[in-house]
Amino acid sequence: MLRKLSVAALTGILLATGFAGTASAETVLEKVARTGVLTVGARTNLIPYSYTDGQSELVGYSLDIANLIRDEVEQYLGKEIVLDIVEVGSFSDRISLLRGNRGIDMSCGVIFTWERNLVADFSMSYGIASTRLLVRSVTDLDDDTSLSAKKVGVPPGPLVRPAVELIYPDAVLVEIETYEAGMDALDSGEIDLLAGDSILLNGYTQPRGAENYTFFSNNPPIRYGVACMTDQDNSSFMNLVDYSIARFMDRYITGDPAAVAIVERWFGPEGVVPIGEDRLSLLDDFFRFQLLTRAQVPPDGIDFSFSN
Repeated sequence: MLRKLSVAALTGILLATGFAGTASAETVLEKVARTGVLTVGARTNLIPYSYTDGQSELVGYSLDIANLIRDEVEQYLGKEIVLDIVEVGSFSDRISLLRGNRGIDMSCGVIFTWERNLVADFSMSYGIASTRLLVRSVTDLDDDTSLSAKKVGVPPGPLVRPAVELIYPDAVLVEIETYEAGMDALDSGEIDLLAGDSILLNGYTQPRGAENYTFFSNNPPIRYGVACMTDQDNSSFMNLVDYSIARFMDRYITGDPAAVAIVERWFGPEGVVPIGEDRLSLLDDFFRFQLLTRAQVPPDGIDFSFSN
């Protein structure tokens, strides 16, 4: 379901993010070529996209994608590029950093929405997720249970609340500040179910014992893409980002060990967030469809000298 963004709300976003101001004279690609640094904004608590692991290192699927992008930018520019990771917060914070003095060059692991696309440019999606409802494994709820008067925790996110309101209009929605707080509320019985991004929910169950949780419904109401974003009017850089993502997808489909290892590390049977064979198959189909909208990548890549 598409929700209309009010003129007042949109105006507020555009003004707050400097949309109405003058664009930076230096493009992202020019800045990276000048400094030798590609600065990426990342969250530190989004398992498995980007998070701090037990060794206090920032890791994740989105950071692997960012490294692949850095590799292609290096090849294109013909010089070594350092990937600098900056911790970021909300979507509006990331937009502010992308614009103006450009505190970051791009941010990955971002949910695409048409409203967000008005203030930033998004890459092709490299992941697919959905809105789901998480419950404790020991529960009297099943897929046939009405959620009338049941308390559903709703964390921040552009698509979670609309999805729950649409599919379960009789549920009682409880605002939750973070996914961690939502998991605590679910464990304590303060809420009956926790809504959210299916991959993130799966990730947050891992430290608490994934066997203690299950999804309420096998029919997610909304699916959406996960992508990288950058400031508007950076088509040359975004073309490289899209090419990097497409090349990764193509390599995965054709069985390239390095590409397969990335997916297996995060989503495989022994991965950080095992998603099951059915969803791995869905991811494979998603990659193939994404390539159909563009083109397959030659085994040895493309000749960058053609465009330089």
